[in-house]
Amino acid sequence: MSANETKALASRIEDVPELLVEINIAVGKPVKGTNKARIEIPITDGSTYTVRILLLDAKGSVISYADHIGVLNDNHADVYEGTATLNGSKVKLSGPTSNDWWHLYAWQDGKQITFKNGRQFAIRGVDDLTSLTVEGGSGVIKVVLEDFSGKMSEPVEVPFGTTYTSMEK
Repeated sequence: MSANETKALASRIEDVPELLVEINIAVGKPVKGTNKARIEIPITDGSTYTVRILLLDAKGSVISYADHIGVLNDNHADVYEGTATLNGSKVKLSGPTSNDWWHLYAWQDGKQITFKNGRQFAIRGVDDLTSLTVEGGSGVIKVVLEDFSGKMSEPVEVPFGTTYTSMEK
């Protein structure tokens, strides 16, 4: 197959800029196995994406392109990535870094920590995470986030107090 018969196909996902797939596609006589691209997404979190297909000439100049815009299925809930600071007999949890969380659940020694009005979870933008009632001067709080689609994250153990300045896995 000559260079004039071959065009390059580039697919790009704009939400994941480091992911770039390029393959050759035959124009005229199709060549088996060169007309498909497979892009693996590590986390399907409901993000919007754009796939751009570029047709290039033999010199690499764009002669045409097409965009496909879509939304990934949401099959992932981010884990809590914060810290817990002891202040007297209360613990302050830093706010979750994830943008996709609605409820925060917390436990100490298997006992659920309650929030406003006795709820078993904190509501984003409603509940105060700066004064959780805990037992003792040090320990571990297990935190789970629930995202806007109702998916629960994996639990994360967050140390607080003097004894638990660092945790080893």
